[in-house]
Amino acid sequence: MKKFETLKRVLGFLSPHHPSDGSSVLTQFFKSMGFMTLGLYFAFTCSWKDNPNMQEGLLYEGVSDEPLYFSGGSAAQSSVYHAFDELLGIQHQPQSADFLIKMRSYMPPAHNNFINWVREAPNLSEFIIRSEDPTLLSTFNQCISALTEHRSLHIRIVSKYVNAAGVRARMKKNEKDNQGQDQQEKGTGGSQAMTFLKSVRDTCKEGQLRHSNPGDH
Repeated sequence: MKKFETLKRVLGFLSPHHPSDGSSVLTQFFKSMGFMTLGLYFAFTCSWKDNPNMQEGLLYEGVSDEPLYFSGGSAAQSSVYHAFDELLGIQHQPQSADFLIKMRSYMPPAHNNFINWVREAPNLSEFIIRSEDPTLLSTFNQCISALTEHRSLHIRIVSKYVNAAGVRARMKKNEKDNQGQDQQEKGTGGSQAMTFLKSVRDTCKEGQLRHSNPGDH
């Protein structure tokens, strides 16, 4: 019953219930930021790690005598996404998983410890399959669907404000080389934005559990 209650809390956070448009809490957060705000946000949070326009890093006066290299702000640094992935047993592709693990170094230690605790807990999806409880399985799959839908929204936002920002920058500077184009296609955290986001969205969708048939046993 505790696992069922946990799933219901997750579903309550992810599933549509907002009175205005039926969106989830996470989706409502994105919308509340405002599209213009997101455009301004991107301009000031780009990565200066693996950035060809800042190959010498960034010098923090009074902090370090040597230039430092950091990824910019990224949703991949949010402990919420990582906790959901670990709870629901989402298995990302190696390259995407590697980037996500690197982003955990930007989290508060307590958040990182919590994610590790969730990962080391008994496997939730395996428990649901063994339980053969259709209600529990349906609730789990609703959580997967809601998280997948939210990640699709994230892709649309990045397409509009990261990719579109790159196009506008290239048009303004009349750039003809590939270096500027590659940089503009990166997200604020330094990943190849669309490739990464589509990958984590698709692997999230693959987390759906199917009803077992008598012949499966």
